[in-house]
Amino acid sequence: MKVVYLSLTGKTRQFVKKLEWDFIEISKKNPTVQMKEPYIVITPTYGEQVANFFTNLSILKTTESC
Repeated sequence: MKVVYLSLTGKTRQFVKKLEWDFIEISKKNPTVQMKEPYIVITPTYGEQVANFFTNLSILKTTESC
C-alpha cells in the first residue's frame, strides 16, 4: 500500500514517515500523481486551504494490460 499525502506545516509529513510505508508527497509544485497500485490519501483536517488544494489535485489511477 502506498500513501499519498499533503503536508502544509510538516506535521502530516512527520506522521507519514512514522508509518514506514512507501509514500508520495503532493504539493502545489507536484499536484498530479499517477498511481498504478492501491493507495490511501492522508491530508490535514484544517482550513479552506486544504479544500481548495484538493479541488485542483489529480490522482490518476492507471491500469496496464497484462
